Amino acid sequence: MFAEAPQGGLAGASAGTAGHAARSHLRTTVDSIAVAVTKRLGPGERAELRRLRPDRPTAPSFWILLSRIVERADEPPVDHANLVDWESRWAAIFRCVADLGDLHAPGRPLGTALSEAGVSSARVVRLLRSRTPALFDDVRRTGHLLATKAVQVDLGDIAEMLRHDDGDRADRVRRKVARGYYAAEGRKESK
Repeated sequence: MFAEAPQGGLAGASAGTAGHAARSHLRTTVDSIAVAVTKRLGPGERAELRRLRPDRPTAPSFWILLSRIVERADEPPVDHANLVDWESRWAAIFRCVADLGDLHAPGRPLGTALSEAGVSSARVVRLLRSRTPALFDDVRRTGHLLATKAVQVDLGDIAEMLRHDDGDRADRVRRKVARGYYAAEGRKESK
């Protein structure tokens, strides 16, 4: 019934080649979630996912898709605190996919999409500086804005922000979004 992600594991990837492979697995997993949410879930299930609270994910479709797609690619942590954090981050990703799944466009950078949607520089800076738990709300507002303006975006970029909230990887993800946004803004000014 639901799409499945390839096996391979996202947890524990290091920088360099392993980090690149992890990003590819994350993006493939997000692609599979987008297909499942947009093509296989009914309107009620999708609405449940849009209302999903990352701190208390209760929608049955979240748990079904988490077990059928995500856990095949991203092994859950064994200790309770890290497991709750892992589930919360994936719940925020599912909520975003439910809002934007029809607008998922692999390869369409988040920074470019934010510029096209007319998001202010101040709001982009807030998103880039945000960390959990505030990041969950900032991503939700950003996703809602993109959905309202019907702007296509690679949901993998959003998933990377949500999954990598700290350290070098988080910094690389946020720098990529900033470069894309300000480059697109510069192109608009030069027209």
